[in-house]
Amino acid sequence: MKKSEVQTHNDSPYGRQYPAINVKCRNWIDRSVIVTRFKCSEEQAQKASEYACNMAVQQFWDDATAEAMEVFGSGVKVYSAGGFGGWLIVKGLAPIESWDAIKLGKWSKFVGIIEGSIDGLCAHDKILDDIESNQWHKEGSEEYNFVDTKSGTKCIADMKAEAVAAGFAPVIRH
Repeated sequence: MKKSEVQTHNDSPYGRQYPAINVKCRNWIDRSVIVTRFKCSEEQAQKASEYACNMAVQQFWDDATAEAMEVFGSGVKVYSAGGFGGWLIVKGLAPIESWDAIKLGKWSKFVGIIEGSIDGLCAHDKILDDIESNQWHKEGSEEYNFVDTKSGTKCIADMKAEAVAAGFAPVIRH
């Protein structure tokens, strides 16, 4: 990687340019795959996809922060930038123009880690596993779809289905 290949982005329209990585996922799973795999409605597949995306985004930013500190040290901070947060910017690094081969190598290593993380979190098998393990494909599921009770951990979607089967009106939580 050359200095000229380091992408930059700012944190405001007229702000300073920081080293950046485009972190938009371009290969998210199609809802039809979710519908086919779990035999759920399009609407439920959309919810499941959104919940899986929210979880992947949270995991990504947690991991990116930890990886930045591992690669660059504790003096850096990672931020999202851009209209939809599709850029990762790193603050606390020296200006790119002053980077030597070692600093450029660290940046290249960090870019590789981040791109690998995005590929892993956006892998269709991973998304389907997340949907299945969180049971987001079930009608009535919620993003945080489990609750601890005296009799153990229960799936909220199952509890809602049991309430309807017992003659209660559908349970709606806001």
